Amino acid sequence: MTRKEITDTGHFTWLIYYIHKNPIKAGLCLAPGEYRYSSYNAIISQRRTSVAKSDVLEWFGDKLEFIDYHMKSWEEEGSDVRFGF
Repeated sequence: MTRKEITDTGHFTWLIYYIHKNPIKAGLCLAPGEYRYSSYNAIISQRRTSVAKSDVLEWFGDKLEFIDYHMKSWEEEGSDVRFGF
């Protein structure tokens, strides 16, 4: 596998979504919030975490926009996934 430089903001945004989608695609869970090791949980929770959640939420606008982006992306792919707040 080779590395690919991230050269635009759209690609970076999609990569965050792609990382959260992987456990679902692998059949490990039905929603990003169900996978214990997903940064998705850390980002939407109120708990302290080592994940740079404020940076990610700022990137998307806020927590609702972050969740909305994930939901819309799944809908566009024709998937029926549950998302939590």
